[in-house]
Amino acid sequence: MTTDRAILSKDVVLSDGVLLSELIDQARHEVSMRVLTDPEIYRLEMQRLFSRTWIMVGHETEIPKPGDFVTRYIGEDGVIVVRTKDGGIEILLNACSHRGMQLCRTEVGTTAQFKCPYHGWVFSREGQFLGAPFEKEMYVDGLDRPSLGLRKARVETLGGVIFGNFDPEAPPLREFFGDFTWYLECILCRTDDGLEVLGAPQRAMVNSNWKGPGEQGSVDGYHTLGLHRSMFEIGMFGSLENSETAGMISVDVSANGGGLRCIDLSVLFQTKQGTGATTTEERLAQMPPFGLTPDMVPQLYNNLTEGQVEVISSYPPAVGQAFCTFEFLLIPAALPDGSVGPFLTLHTWVPRGPEWFEMYTWVLVEKGAPPELKELGRMAALQNLGSSGQIEQDDGEAWPSQTKAAKGYMAQQGTYKYPAQRGHTPPDGWPGPGEVRYGFTSDDGQWQWWQRYFRFLLGEE
Repeated sequence: MTTDRAILSKDVVLSDGVLLSELIDQARHEVSMRVLTDPEIYRLEMQRLFSRTWIMVGHETEIPKPGDFVTRYIGEDGVIVVRTKDGGIEILLNACSHRGMQLCRTEVGTTAQFKCPYHGWVFSREGQFLGAPFEKEMYVDGLDRPSLGLRKARVETLGGVIFGNFDPEAPPLREFFGDFTWYLECILCRTDDGLEVLGAPQRAMVNSNWKGPGEQGSVDGYHTLGLHRSMFEIGMFGSLENSETAGMISVDVSANGGGLRCIDLSVLFQTKQGTGATTTEERLAQMPPFGLTPDMVPQLYNNLTEGQVEVISSYPPAVGQAFCTFEFLLIPAALPDGSVGPFLTLHTWVPRGPEWFEMYTWVLVEKGAPPELKELGRMAALQNLGSSGQIEQDDGEAWPSQTKAAKGYMAQQGTYKYPAQRGHTPPDGWPGPGEVRYGFTSDDGQWQWWQRYFRFLLGEE
């Protein structure tokens, strides 16, 4: 069974007669609050968005050996992410092709095959049907064995991150992310040995619609001065008295529905006063990229373009999200003992109905980093991100309140507003693609996220 493209190309009349296309006002840059809690819209998301986009399901280092597997989700569809006999990766729908039983009920493990606990049908790690108990006695006319394999998602990786997509007609991963791929490589593809996960992902259920963190991640810098005020008050993000040291003057990038913020290091290097490091090499020597040691810096040139290395040395990407649920954070954080731990975390938001999502948080480090740097990264990540992190305790309070407020009849007559559109105003000589803005944060990235979201729901992508 495949998705009917003719159906996807049509607008949708909701149960009260409102057209789906009327829920976004392109001229005023507004989105109806209804989108956050409406069950009809949620069902459309499962059909038109999550079944057709590239969704992160894990990292290659979680399944290093043949037979290693983890169970994850693409939308609400459970999947098995497994390392095959030849070292490849398959993403299998976690539903037996016989009667739809959840095939694998273990979250992580190693196996030679998958056996359904209901009727005992057996499948290979590659998803092929291998056999059934009393097969000759039960199925006297035989079985069409090739047709009984498990349904598979397409699999592609970027910097070791595993993505899955059930749509056979969707563009390849890098084409889907488009210009945003250039910036993802700056985060995920810096060193010769690549990244590795530090343990299993942290998971937490949040009483919120998944689009709360979804649109915020692409990328809302504005909320940091209000919601994360305590971080400024204790000195983690700089001072509230100076917007530059508070990190509010930055380079924001948006492309293909993704958005990110880049830290302006010029204040640290004092280049505005004409002193300090002025070349890429000098900047990298004075401050290696977060998570790298000085002796790892030459590896940047093995894996990235000169333009990417230049951006990393001047305006390193710090926080952002690729459309529609893949978020990254690569920033340094002060630890209680006074040390600074540069950490990299990856997030994905798994929908669990209109008013719930499950938050996955991975902590990653460069494989070639020394143990002490890896430990600093682990400690800084746990202190700041995930359900117990200082930063995301703030977010974890805001997202449920936003969803709760959006349930009311009067609230759903209102809109989310994104009027702060600055367009393309990059720093001189900016080498990267996309729409780039230097200065105070804006609404551009989030608005572009909503535009691509509606293109999918309206069948325009």
